[in-house]
Amino acid sequence: MVRRLHRAAAFIGVAAVAVLARVAAFDGTEAQPPQVPAFKSGVELIAVDVSVVDKAGHPIRSLRTDQFDVRIDGQPRRVVSAELIDHLPAAALAPGAAAKVVPLPAYSSNEAPGTPVALGRLIFVAVDQGSFRPAGTRGATEAARRFIDRLQPNDRIGLATFPLPGPTVAASKDHAAVRDALPRVVGRGESIASTVVRASLSLAEAIDIDARDERTFARVSDRECGEARTVALASCQETLRMEARGIAARAEIQARRTLSGLRGIVAGLATIQERKTLVLISGGLPVADRFGGGLDTQGEIASIAREAAVTNTNIYILLVDSTFQEAFSVEQANPNDTLARDVAMIGTGLEIMAGASGGTLFRVAAGADAAFDRILTETAASYVLGVEPAAADRNGKPHAIKVSVSVPGAQVRSRREFVVPAPPAVPDKPASLMTAALQSPRVAAALPVGVSTHTLGRAESGTLRVLITANVGRGLTEPIEAQIGYVITDPSGRVIGDAVEKQRLTVSRSSGAGSASFVSVAGLKPGSYSLRVVAIDSSGRVGSVDHAFAAGLGDGDGISIGDLLLLDPTRAPNEGLAPLADGRIRGQAVGAYLEVYGRASRPLATTVAFGIADRADGEMLVSQRASVSKPDRAGHSTVEARLDISLLPPGDYVAVATVSDGTRKLGRRIEPLRIDAAVPALGIGVSDADPIPRVRFDVDATSNVVKSFARTDVLSPDALKFFAGRLAAAEKAPAPAGVEAAAAAVRGGQFDEALATLAGAASDRLSVVFLRGLALLGKGELEPAAKQFRDALRIADDFLPAAFYLGACYAAGGRDSEAVGAWQMALITEAGARIVSEVLVDALLRLGDARQAVEILTEARGRWPDDWGFLPRLAVAQVMLDRQTEALATLEAYLERQPADAQAAALAIRLIYEAHAAGRVAKSAAADRELATKYRELYRAAGGSNQALVDRWVAFIARST
Repeated sequence: MVRRLHRAAAFIGVAAVAVLARVAAFDGTEAQPPQVPAFKSGVELIAVDVSVVDKAGHPIRSLRTDQFDVRIDGQPRRVVSAELIDHLPAAALAPGAAAKVVPLPAYSSNEAPGTPVALGRLIFVAVDQGSFRPAGTRGATEAARRFIDRLQPNDRIGLATFPLPGPTVAASKDHAAVRDALPRVVGRGESIASTVVRASLSLAEAIDIDARDERTFARVSDRECGEARTVALASCQETLRMEARGIAARAEIQARRTLSGLRGIVAGLATIQERKTLVLISGGLPVADRFGGGLDTQGEIASIAREAAVTNTNIYILLVDSTFQEAFSVEQANPNDTLARDVAMIGTGLEIMAGASGGTLFRVAAGADAAFDRILTETAASYVLGVEPAAADRNGKPHAIKVSVSVPGAQVRSRREFVVPAPPAVPDKPASLMTAALQSPRVAAALPVGVSTHTLGRAESGTLRVLITANVGRGLTEPIEAQIGYVITDPSGRVIGDAVEKQRLTVSRSSGAGSASFVSVAGLKPGSYSLRVVAIDSSGRVGSVDHAFAAGLGDGDGISIGDLLLLDPTRAPNEGLAPLADGRIRGQAVGAYLEVYGRASRPLATTVAFGIADRADGEMLVSQRASVSKPDRAGHSTVEARLDISLLPPGDYVAVATVSDGTRKLGRRIEPLRIDAAVPALGIGVSDADPIPRVRFDVDATSNVVKSFARTDVLSPDALKFFAGRLAAAEKAPAPAGVEAAAAAVRGGQFDEALATLAGAASDRLSVVFLRGLALLGKGELEPAAKQFRDALRIADDFLPAAFYLGACYAAGGRDSEAVGAWQMALITEAGARIVSEVLVDALLRLGDARQAVEILTEARGRWPDDWGFLPRLAVAQVMLDRQTEALATLEAYLERQPADAQAAALAIRLIYEAHAAGRVAKSAAADRELATKYRELYRAAGGSNQALVDRWVAFIARST
């Protein structure tokens, strides 16, 4: 059985190879070979890719050549050069923040901090569908979709799933293709846990028993068969042995299927020469931790890791660990005591594979966003080292390679094996400066260049007219002579069009930056393209920029619409179209231009309402209506208007053009813009949002431990209202009679009345059992309440508010470990509810797991960057990790915004006091006195209940300094 499945999985791996090999069609490798950095030295150098990050995962961008140490087969090799490849501007990765997306621009510029690059990251997301049960992939794939949303425009991403069937997408800059395919990923695995009623064999126990470990068998037999009589005992023991063999066999099948699929994916990636990042989402890879018996897969794991290293593939693995939840599931009759071994057995092999390939493993039971953010951060920049090889290195065989740096605390991500290729052929005739700039894998930044594209409309040839607009230079006052070149490629890397010409460029009157303007038109078929523009001025400065864009008309009711153009309103009538390439308006007005095509026998469009709003769906702050010109034979019309923006404050806006026939709307186009002029603000207000359920931070002045769980935290009106909304959305049919009255009684704290109302209601309806559980929890009947929430999960396994309140039952009973498991499950779909993160962090802090608490809080801060309410809990976790200096800084930032929080003020004073009690200072003697006094006054003003103790702390601090 296992061998037959192994062969089938091998076939699935071959299918993955065929799909992944098509990635070459998206990165230009079919049309021309991949660009490899060329190094000059006495001997031909080899290029070694390496990432260096700090403890937080942020790339270290300032390393010198002499700070790298490279050893091949244990012998040192000279590092001649170290070129930084920066995929993301450093400013977009502020310390402590997740990678933020530089928006896919209507305008692209080479003036970002640092030296930009043309070639983005090449990332593959692979999902081991066979390692998940059908409902187990949702949380990870939803996080993967958010991960894709944060990729940079030049990043290429692909998707592979195994075993098939499952969606597979070749890598490209079309991020939406992968994002849209992820919801079709479905877990196809089955639980390897015990299937025997009233048995609770763990994976570790099954492996031991299958390996004839009689001591383990005797212990399990006593637990599972202890009450059976002689005949029944023999039957029970035989059942246990059969069940152990079954669990071991299922684990073997899953492991072999996973390894075969992974081998196929790695083999497919071997056809791509550049560095690749493989993000594997897995539910686990079972590996035996003992000799004898099954699951002996360590050799195959090492082999796959070696292949990944040789092919320059870094594997990051997201292990969606459901072991804990399954151990405490409703089906598990007697939770075992081998949980730690089970967790290790499904993750150790994956961890070895990730480390050997230059990646790392993340356990993501509490949600995958933090792990995905870490991957984005770590891969934001890397180095290409020029290393001088020894003659023996160039034999085409794998060699061990180790890269280290002389930077304390730095982590190096580099493959561990390497094949030194034959020396590349070096062309005798060097390329011209323009040709080299157009073909280089890097972007030149000596001369500022920015570019935008807009689809105007149809050309006579049937193609679309695409307007290319560029800003060249900075601080210019007079026209310049420049050589301008551009090349347009389609997603396969095939060149669609190019041009090189010399021009006299005039300075745009609307450009406060003093840039010269270049405008050209290209004829293209509808589709996605990449554009590189190169400018060389008379002094020889070179600037280039890459821009991803789509050529296409907008669809309307009987019409097609071109892009909305924003024009320089000061242009002369004979200057034609003069678009604002960067969308920045520095005057008191802006022009707007649109082309419309009718698809009917008579003209439909008669007017266009132009306007400016603060968001695409917002009300118009400025508007102007204009008439559409008479259409030509092809149904082509144009319309233009001038918008007065003198009353709008500086900031980001959208320009909107709404096309109508006088009575109904036919179509709409929008364009982002930024107003730079300093003008008075209008003072537009915003409406108050609905209350957000929260759990108040509370810490005793004499303790660093968060308060004990209180049922009232999760039964507050805000919390009940929030989860009632989830219930209404999940209920598939009209609510049974009495449900609305019961819900009102629960919200009002009338729990007995709610139970009486539901007494005769059917127990197979989600709303009935969930509300009954809330009422029982309100009465303090924890186990009956927990049963109702388990029943709710049986009815709708994706209704995770029931998991949230199941965790509340555990926490109220002092069972924080079980509560953590339930709340981690709730985070899968309730990650948007702050209250879930808060109760989970409180439980982790009570358990002393500050490291995981920090991970949850970091993810929450990334999701709600303007919500400072998470900081006090973060400070407590930092204290528990002996990071008192960071904790004090965290509290300072929080108290600047929330000075009325007495608990946070007391904790800040205590941190300063403890530093002085240990003979140290927190910041400096004077600063400590000032902070302690300041926070004491905040504590008093907030009505802190332990003023006497706080006064003593402050007095001690004053005396010790």
